[in-house]
Amino acid sequence: MNEPYLRLSDEGERRRENILAIAHREAGRIRHRRAVRRIGIAAIAIGLTAALAMQSRRWGASREIVQVRPDQHDPMPPVVGPVAPPVQRRAVAVRPPKEIVITVVKTDPGIARRLSVKPPTTGWERIDDERLLAELAAAHRPAGLAYVDGREVVLFRTSDGGAEWRIHRPFR
Repeated sequence: MNEPYLRLSDEGERRRENILAIAHREAGRIRHRRAVRRIGIAAIAIGLTAALAMQSRRWGASREIVQVRPDQHDPMPPVVGPVAPPVQRRAVAVRPPKEIVITVVKTDPGIARRLSVKPPTTGWERIDDERLLAELAAAHRPAGLAYVDGREVVLFRTSDGGAEWRIHRPFR
């Protein structure tokens, strides 16, 4: 239905509203099921993690070691649980307190001039009409100048013998 609104009969309007209400309820049920599924998956993951953590603690406590001091005739009461390895003490070097050093740095007064970037030189130069014609003749492209309507027009022959002209627009 590409039309924005079709006029329905009263019975059609009731059916339309009924279908819309059913669609809304079904969409709500789908959203609810998805949320319950996500919460269930998260709860299972948390439960498995907690069970694994508790079991790993049991696995660590299952090693029972009984210690007896050799210089006594009666054994010591048994020590249940994991025994830590003997602690070896390391010598720690004592660092002197950090010092703050303040110095004066002298700068070269001409450093900005020496290290500045020079502006690029232009790749062209301004020439007059005679020099233009002489340069074109030296490049085996003899040409002429004509002044039409206050504009300079460069006339020259092409390699196939035809005539060609270009309007020269001076920079002002």
